[in-house]
Amino acid sequence: MNTDAIEFFFHRYGLTLKDIDDLLAIALARGGDYADLYFEYRVANSVHLEEHIVKSATKSIAQGVGVRVIMGDKTGYAYTDEIAFDAIEKACSTASHIARSGKGIQNLGVNATPNVHNLYPVEAPVSSAELIQKIELMNKGDVAARGRRQDALHRGGAQALRRRAGQPRKAPRDVGARAGDRGVG
Repeated sequence: MNTDAIEFFFHRYGLTLKDIDDLLAIALARGGDYADLYFEYRVANSVHLEEHIVKSATKSIAQGVGVRVIMGDKTGYAYTDEIAFDAIEKACSTASHIARSGKGIQNLGVNATPNVHNLYPVEAPVSSAELIQKIELMNKGDVAARGRRQDALHRGGAQALRRRAGQPRKAPRDVGARAGDRGVG
């Protein structure tokens, strides 16, 4: 489990380990065998660059908490896009109600131990960069891509570009029988 993610949600939304314990207890209150909370916070950025000019820039955020409660072969699931204790509590009750049974409450602790083997650490995610930095990155990519296009033109790629532009291809040399000569139609 990534402690950075846990700290992110705790800091940004004011949740605590006790809150998580309480929410899981609510989810299991109707007799669930297992419950989990899935926190989501996803940022998507888009910068549209055309002819070295930024035509548009957008940013969207998808966030929420999914609650799953399992009781035997039954699963209850609920989701809220509001990351607040009251909203998550309602989702926990809903998921618990769906997977309802007559068992008692089972308390679970949250294991917040760090992931010792982090194979892909991200020190500065692109989503945290300022818009001007993203535009600079797009401009560098545009310049690099245009440079590769010029390289392709010089190495014979011009024929392929002409074909895409609708210019006719040179006729191929006669290399033997044509398809019509072989009875293939």
